[in-house]
Amino acid sequence: MARRTQIYLTEDQYSILTKQASKRRVPLAQLIRQAIDRFIPELIKKSSKEDSLSKIIGLGESGQKDISEKHDKYLYSKER
Repeated sequence: MARRTQIYLTEDQYSILTKQASKRRVPLAQLIRQAIDRFIPELIKKSSKEDSLSKIIGLGESGQKDISEKHDKYLYSKER
């Protein structure tokens, strides 16, 4: 099932897309759907990577209670 939607394109985007659609002899909507289909796997891959990282945030504990105040000391000082 297809869903109808409305988007706003810049003049440059519209011009380039309509020229490419004409050159390829396909409707503008089809060209846009093809471009989206090519882009979706990249979005999914990036989202999956971000989800994986968010699962490990905050798992480590230093035992220090003043990290937000003295983070430079803990990161860059030789003495701990």
